[in-house]
Amino acid sequence: MLTDEQTARFESDGLLPLPQAVPATTALAMRDRLWAFLSIMHGRRHDDPTTWSAIEGRVGFKTLMRAGAFDGLSEHLSEPVTDLLGTAWKPPAHWGHPLVTFPNLQAQWAIPARNWHVDSTQWSTGPIPGVVAFTFLNEVRPRGGGTLVMAGSHHLTWELCRQAGGFMKTSTMKAVLAERHSWFADLWREPVTGEQQLRRYLDEGDVVEGTHLRVVELCGRPGDVVLMNQDMLHVAAPNTLDTPRMMLSDFITRIPDEEPG
Repeated sequence: MLTDEQTARFESDGLLPLPQAVPATTALAMRDRLWAFLSIMHGRRHDDPTTWSAIEGRVGFKTLMRAGAFDGLSEHLSEPVTDLLGTAWKPPAHWGHPLVTFPNLQAQWAIPARNWHVDSTQWSTGPIPGVVAFTFLNEVRPRGGGTLVMAGSHHLTWELCRQAGGFMKTSTMKAVLAERHSWFADLWREPVTGEQQLRRYLDEGDVVEGTHLRVVELCGRPGDVVLMNQDMLHVAAPNTLDTPRMMLSDFITRIPDEEPG
C-alpha cells in the first residue's frame, strides 16, 4: 500500500518512483523474452552490438504482448494503481508495451524540442484521469534513452483542458504555454544541448503559474517502476550510451464516476 507521503508526491509532481515494485528476476526474464523476439524477428542480438541499429517500419510488439509475455506485471502493478485511482480503472488488454531505444554513440544528447505530448487530452472531474506505468527491464542510466517527463506539468494541462470546456489538443496546449511563458518557448524553440541550459531544465526548473516545473529523466534498474499522471508532458529521448534502453509502458485509465440519473 502506498504511504500518504507517496500519494502526496504523486499529486504534486505527477510522478512516483517505486523501486523494485517488480522482482528483478521477473523483469530480467521479461527482458530476455524481449531480446529473443528482437533476435528472431529483427536480427538484433543482445550479444552483438553491431546489430543494434534502429528498426525501421513495423516492429510487431503486439504479437509478443498478445502472447502474454508481460502479463505478469498485473500482479505487481495493480495494488499501487488502485491506491491512486481507486477500484474503478481499466486494465490494459495486454500488459507491457515495449519501449526499446538502441544506442546512437554519434549523437549528442539533448532535450528534444519537438514531439512533447500528453497521453490524456480529456479533462476529467478528478485530477488523475489515469496513469502510465513505466517498468524497467534493464538498467537505464542518465542520457541512456529514458523518457523525459516535465514534473508538475499535469497541473497546467489539466487546467487548460478545464478552461477549454473539456478537451484541448496537445499542439494547442503547447502553443498557449509557449505564448505565456518563456520557459516553454525556449524549450520548444530548439533542442537543449548546452550544459548551462541543461541545468536550467534538468536541475533548476522554474515556477510557472504557481507550479514548480522540472524536466526529469526516467532512470532505474530492472524491476523499478515509475507511475506517471496521464496529463504530464513528456517526450522520447536519445540514447547516447552503449546499452539499449528497455522498458515497458502501460496505459491505465480511471473509469469516470457515472453521471447521476
